[in-house]
Amino acid sequence: MRKRILGSIAIICSYAAIAWWLYIERREADNNGRKRDKFIKYYHVFNKWVSNVNQGISNEMLLKDMGIQTVAVYGNGEVGCRFVESLKGTSIKVECIIEKRADEIPMGENDGIKIVGTNETSQYSQVDAIIVTPMFDYEKIENELLDKNIEPEVISIEDLLFREMNMN
Repeated sequence: MRKRILGSIAIICSYAAIAWWLYIERREADNNGRKRDKFIKYYHVFNKWVSNVNQGISNEMLLKDMGIQTVAVYGNGEVGCRFVESLKGTSIKVECIIEKRADEIPMGENDGIKIVGTNETSQYSQVDAIIVTPMFDYEKIENELLDKNIEPEVISIEDLLFREMNMN
């Protein structure tokens, strides 16, 4: 009788261990799939960005074509920093960089451009557009910004880079 109970416990523990292992494997596969999708999206966006540059289409030209002269850039990550760099020395004024973790950034600026928190709406409510650079969180960020009843148009960097210019 005791052997049966121990055998049953061993089988149950084995099933539990296998179930746990399958759960972990599936979770890692889901994470890897999300990471893969993220890198694929970044690849396509940066490929389009380079293609635009090779065709003589700058971010300044894309923004001016939309009637945009002043922007706030949402996101101080790699994409946001590259976008700000692309506008340096152009007629487009970057008023500020909006960052969720603005208080964690020493000196609160990036190359002389003030970094503000998402609740500091007075710092970015007068720009023509807010360019959102975190591509995977665009919809969530757009909704958060729109909930603040701000005036500027909210544009994803992806939509900006893939937009067709008026050649008039």
